[in-house]
Amino acid sequence: MVGKKDMVHLCTLSIIGLRARLSKVSNTIMDYTLGEREDLHALKKQKRANILYFDIVNQNCHLNNTLTNSLEKLFFDIDKLDIEWDKYIELGQKKFNEDK
Repeated sequence: MVGKKDMVHLCTLSIIGLRARLSKVSNTIMDYTLGEREDLHALKKQKRANILYFDIVNQNCHLNNTLTNSLEKLFFDIDKLDIEWDKYIELGQKKFNEDK
């Protein structure tokens, strides 16, 4: 049986892990816009998995409002970067087609 103290430790580690994963997605999108070439399609799929993971943590860990808002802000920032990345790709494809 999992005690309350164990649950707090488990939730804390889960949140730290989730934040690290979200930061990796965010950093990779930024790297891509600066010219680094990564497989962003795989990272976008990973982001969807992170959202599911966040829901599970949120439902089971009884986060306080500050922490919930902080994690939601991370998702918002990544979504913003995702939109910028899509625009960047569109511009790149347009330029490529014009150069043909």
